[in-house]
Amino acid sequence: MKTPSFFILLLITSATIARDDLEIHGFIDSYHAARINEPHDFLSSWTRLRLEGTWYGEHATGFASIDLEHNGVLDDYDELNLREIYFDYLSHSWDFRVGKQIIIWGETEGLQILDAVSPWDYREFLARDFDDLRKGVEAIRWRWLQDNWNLELIAMPDFEPASFAAADSPWAFPSTTGQYEPAVIEPENTLENAEYGARLNYYLSWGDLSFVALRTWTDEPVRTYTTQGANLPVPLLEYQRQTIYGTGLSIPKGDFIFRGELAVYSGSRFEWISESGIEKSENAQLKWVAGLEWNVDTGLTAAVQMTDSQVLDYRPGIPLPRHNRMMTLSLEKTLFRETLRLSSFSFIGLEEGDTFTRASLDYALNDATHLLLGIDIFTGEEGYLSAFSENDQLWLKLKYNF
Repeated sequence: MKTPSFFILLLITSATIARDDLEIHGFIDSYHAARINEPHDFLSSWTRLRLEGTWYGEHATGFASIDLEHNGVLDDYDELNLREIYFDYLSHSWDFRVGKQIIIWGETEGLQILDAVSPWDYREFLARDFDDLRKGVEAIRWRWLQDNWNLELIAMPDFEPASFAAADSPWAFPSTTGQYEPAVIEPENTLENAEYGARLNYYLSWGDLSFVALRTWTDEPVRTYTTQGANLPVPLLEYQRQTIYGTGLSIPKGDFIFRGELAVYSGSRFEWISESGIEKSENAQLKWVAGLEWNVDTGLTAAVQMTDSQVLDYRPGIPLPRHNRMMTLSLEKTLFRETLRLSSFSFIGLEEGDTFTRASLDYALNDATHLLLGIDIFTGEEGYLSAFSENDQLWLKLKYNF
């Protein structure tokens, strides 16, 4: 627990001792996933308690969300995780939040274009609910609130990277360095290295429009090289500074909602080995996504998204493709007075043909208890998603809300 969150916890605890304006709720869920292919082992098996509390004051609120989780397969998930803990001060035209918080800036689902503030937890890759993938960040957020627009400013003094599976996990990406583990270089937590940004939102008669500027660090390390001995290249993994400028929009029209995002990521540095030695290049990346959601019928929703990440001024040798095009498809249907929900979400790599589909059935046993059954399928021999082609799994989850 980092220092700002610790003081927020003390503040909320002190306030709740003095007053009774406290709401406690949460859930218990238990999830078990077995590999479809041999050796038919468990890829994950965990039980979690989530407690959430909200304290209400006259002009202020406090919120805390805590997970206590035990995983019988993945040791790096055994933890007490303080997901969020923050303090809000509310005025008639502005508000202020300080503490550990999940910040969502994007308009689209499952794709990070403008949604680059809170890093993701990839310890089970994408085989968790999207709500569980985002990590909280220590941040200060201030918003100026008007009738049809608002301005949001954020500052994050402490660097928080994305999380990845341990090397012995079935969800670890294949190593590209053999048995050699490169050193990982993280930015120091100094004022100069702080992350900060601004978002301007307009709420117009035809839809919502936003503009984003963010000075941040990459959520995952980038491979670089140094030399050792007789100028032998030694790989390193280094987080890099980058600046993001972008815009997003959401336009509802009848049974349809169009969503789009466009962003330029500047400051991307690439290094690779060629016959002449270590090659270096600094390139901007242009990223976009366009999506359409269709409320087909009562209880039936379909959505499609297209996205591309393009390296501008591309040079041969850069360890990324010039284009990385992807498509997502989602379907959701509710039945029996919304007691049964069928859903699926698919990522489809358009460059290599690799795919990942997560389909599930969610049945409400009663108002508080849900039984979920699902399947995760990976396909392809090349591409980002094909790394887990042996991890097709069937899974079951039981969830009790209180």
